[in-house]
Amino acid sequence: MNDYVSAEERRESADAAYEAVEGAVEAASRALEEVEGARKAPPEGGAVGTRIAHEAVTAALVELHDALIALETV
Repeated sequence: MNDYVSAEERRESADAAYEAVEGAVEAASRALEEVEGARKAPPEGGAVGTRIAHEAVTAALVELHDALIALETV
């Protein structure tokens, strides 16, 4: 088995990873919009849950944006 990976193959892999993370950013952004809507009018007894969900989705977006930055430099 040949373990050599060409520069072109690495670039293609990085591009595919970038596209996947971009898709995840878009999905997380849509989720954040939904959570923000729920925070404005939380279901009965759901204020704490929506706050936690908002924090979690926001943190995920920050991490995904960091991943995009890292992939841009590959």
